[in-house]
Amino acid sequence: MDVNHWRCLNESIWSEFDSVKVMSYGLLSRFNGEAWATDLLDQLYLDDSTLEWAKAGVPQENEPNDIKPTFDSNGVKLVDGDSVTLIKDLDVKGGGFTAIKRYIG
Repeated sequence: MDVNHWRCLNESIWSEFDSVKVMSYGLLSRFNGEAWATDLLDQLYLDDSTLEWAKAGVPQENEPNDIKPTFDSNGVKLVDGDSVTLIKDLDVKGGGFTAIKRYIG
């Protein structure tokens, strides 16, 4: 993520909607090394129940991350939206189906 793209959160932390504030809190928490993000978090006021809601969505540092990254055959990390081409049929665990390679030619 481009950190500077999220500087627009300086306005959304003042929204009248708690859901917007909670989302802003979650995004700003990802940039804990950035001074501007820390300053915005310090300015953000959330009542106790909304703060609890916001903190529930932010993973703690000591909390294990159950999501493991996926890599392609060249070792490049895949992210949401990437396109892939299957080179063999794959059984999808828990899905009850097989992903089948397609020949394009």
